[in-house]
Amino acid sequence: MSDLSFREARASDLEAAYELGERAWDQSRADRGLIGPDEARTHTELRERWLHERPLLEFMTALDGSCFLVCEDGDEMVGYVLVARFPAMDEMAELWVAPSHAGRGVSRGLLERCWPESPSPELGRLVVAVGRPADLTLFTEFGVMPVSGHWHMRHRVDQYLEMRRVQQAAGVPVGVEVARQPSRNPGSCRPGPVPAQLTRFRDRRWRA
Repeated sequence: MSDLSFREARASDLEAAYELGERAWDQSRADRGLIGPDEARTHTELRERWLHERPLLEFMTALDGSCFLVCEDGDEMVGYVLVARFPAMDEMAELWVAPSHAGRGVSRGLLERCWPESPSPELGRLVVAVGRPADLTLFTEFGVMPVSGHWHMRHRVDQYLEMRRVQQAAGVPVGVEVARQPSRNPGSCRPGPVPAQLTRFRDRRWRA
């Protein structure tokens, strides 16, 4: 981690961050056999998508209380996180790491800086996890109950249930929603209330 640095992102970082995330998304889909090795989008195609999605991303980064951070290895951007803040709820809208830097603590470093404190009854947290069956352990360490098509956790069940019990006793709101991708364990989570404002932001990543 000594060669990695973290900083607040600037408006001028937004396009580079978007391209990093989209290329990582294409790599994730290729690794899962959802697209062929030659089907990753070209620079021109990514540029067209960027022009389409730019207003939405600019809106999210401009929300009061939102968190937009990048991680760099020297002069190269290797990860970023965008947490959009809504009334009574933070949603982790984007968290991407370059495949070359997977497993080096980039995601943890970004989340530690965006969410240094625990959630509160006044401000809950929501994560929408998509892609390969997600290791949800990292998110639970930040007081989040993630949303995913498949549950794959490394916490012991009794430890996780105790964490949930403490959060509920403290009145911390936790959004739970059945994922849009089919689950191998139907009914493994129950749908719960999710702020209506969040719905449109989800569509950005459901493009398997």
